[in-house]
Amino acid sequence: IIEQPSNANAIISDFFVHHQQNHISTNNNNDNINTLEIDQLNISKCRLGPNGTTNLFSFLSNNPSIKIHQINLQRNAIGSTGGRAIGSFLQNPSSGCCTALQLLDISLNDLKAGGGGGG
Repeated sequence: IIEQPSNANAIISDFFVHHQQNHISTNNNNDNINTLEIDQLNISKCRLGPNGTTNLFSFLSNNPSIKIHQINLQRNAIGSTGGRAIGSFLQNPSSGCCTALQLLDISLNDLKAGGGGGG
């Protein structure tokens, strides 16, 4: 029986923890560290919305051992609030995922220029 997480943060955390359990990489100092490296994360058309997007990028910012090369967020209605969360994430160069990220597709979302108001 799989227990269902009660909130979005738990769902995101469970996903990455499950996929990280057997992934061990070696850093430049030859120290074993737990690192999850994902080539493509396609979560297009998943109805993330602004809150789900904020939760996802907050989680990635706080877990630098997760490295994702491509993220597809097409058609998730992330809005300006989700757009601001993505912007904050991209401005954080210490995030492992951010340094590995080569492609971020946020097309077909309701993003407004400036992103200063509304959600």
